[in-house]
Amino acid sequence: MYSGLFVSTLALNKPEIVKYTILVAGINLFANAILLDWVYQGTERMEFLAVRQVITSLLNLMGIILLVHSQKDVVVAMVVIVVSTLLNSVWMLMLYIKLFGKIKLELDFPFIKTIMKSSLPIALSVFSAIILNTLNIIILGLLRSDFETGIYSAAYKFLLLGTLPSTIIQNAF
Repeated sequence: MYSGLFVSTLALNKPEIVKYTILVAGINLFANAILLDWVYQGTERMEFLAVRQVITSLLNLMGIILLVHSQKDVVVAMVVIVVSTLLNSVWMLMLYIKLFGKIKLELDFPFIKTIMKSSLPIALSVFSAIILNTLNIIILGLLRSDFETGIYSAAYKFLLLGTLPSTIIQNAF
């Protein structure tokens, strides 16, 4: 996925700083690949998820306050976000090993096929939600200026903030 992101980013008709920011943000693919939120949700250990989210947010806040001082520091801000996510992913992985032991990879293809088939509706709905929540900003970024896209994106964050209580309740169930 990162290779595809890398190639498509280089093809974008955007300033270098935008390309660098996208490439740094893409490193989150690796952090999310080892993020084990699903384990703690499945075992109903939500306290670990809450602690992880608080720590990630605090690391982001401290890093941005300490290291970001102007609009030109957007790549630095993205590095802060990626590093805090990577650190939390590694912490969640170490916590998993402490609680459950080493990860054992077992490939039971009939079981995997059953799980994939039963999870397809949820996967499609999550994928659709991601598309609905991000495609508008991506298309706007391609068609309008960075300033206009930024204003729209900031306003859209308020909409997402308004839906946060229902998201929390939905995730609890």
